[in-house]
Amino acid sequence: MPRSSRSNHIAWKAEAIALARSLSEKKGEDIAVLDIREESSLADFLLIATALSRPHLRTLEDSLEESAVALGLRPPRRSRPASDRWQVLDFGSIIVHLMSEEARDFYAVEKLYPGSKRISWEATDGQGRRRKAKEGSGKLQKVP
Repeated sequence: MPRSSRSNHIAWKAEAIALARSLSEKKGEDIAVLDIREESSLADFLLIATALSRPHLRTLEDSLEESAVALGLRPPRRSRPASDRWQVLDFGSIIVHLMSEEARDFYAVEKLYPGSKRISWEATDGQGRRRKAKEGSGKLQKVP
């Protein structure tokens, strides 16, 4: 499978950031976006978020799928059978892991890619300070 071009990489990065922000809006915790291009031939980005409970995991999964559709991404391939502690959604160049805190601590998925670059996904105010997301904006936007 050929690697994505630079312009495709920039688009995937923007979409990974938009998905991270949508998970944040649904109170996903410890959200990480990792650039794994140099360490994986399967994907460009890895998105990991912690869910606080089984219902929260389902809410994050549903929200993520809605956000992906709004961004024009194809429906994800999912891990099966579904788990109450860990769900994997594959959007092609973005792979998402939604995990309970216990599963995330135990499996330490981030450590599988020690050379990956962590991508900043939170909005800032221009001076490097994190800006709070506007409540109820309701519109997903790709970011450069």
